[in-house]
Amino acid sequence: MKRASILIVFCLLTWRSIGQDWSVLPESPTSERFEDIYFTDAQTGWVISKEGKMYHTTDGGQQWEKVYDEPEYFFRSLEFIDNKTGFAGTLSRALLRTDDGGQTWTDIIDRVPYNIRGVCGLSHVGQNVYGVGVWYTPAFFIKSTDGGET
Repeated sequence: MKRASILIVFCLLTWRSIGQDWSVLPESPTSERFEDIYFTDAQTGWVISKEGKMYHTTDGGQQWEKVYDEPEYFFRSLEFIDNKTGFAGTLSRALLRTDDGGQTWTDIIDRVPYNIRGVCGLSHVGQNVYGVGVWYTPAFFIKSTDGGET
């Protein structure tokens, strides 16, 4: 009985300490629905919305700055292969790429040989970048082996 009591107390203390690791970031933009978030390190991150907005943080999410606003894009996915090179997939026939840490974004959808209408999901392993199709078209997978150059 004593062991069971000690185990219960231990579990409760462990559960309580785990729950304290999550917190709401008070200055985060919350007026819209966000689709994806990506951090390249503990301080630097981006978040994208379905309204075509992208926000950037350099302080671990304490403050966010709007860095992109294009209402015609329904952002869906975000992926960075390093601190400079990243991708943003949309449901709006656009696949954006940055080579300067998110300061500028260029649509590279024409580099994809397959006539796609957007990219719902992105992932990478090294220089291999993977994408998957949007929900309203036949399924597809795309892959670049050179960091999205071709």
